[in-house]
Amino acid sequence: MGSIGPLALPGYPVRFLLPGIALFGTIIAASAVQSVWIGLHDRDGIGAKTWVGSDDYRE
Repeated sequence: MGSIGPLALPGYPVRFLLPGIALFGTIIAASAVQSVWIGLHDRDGIGAKTWVGSDDYRE
């Protein structure tokens, strides 16, 4: 009966996956926030953007 080894330590998979999950979550969250921010502005593609708030989504 030998030693268990470092891979059998509790929490090892979480510590291994956490940086990737954090990076992925940050990129997804940043994209979602940027999409909402762009959606609350009106822009024709050439000039400056204008704040319209939720008026674009109201009927």
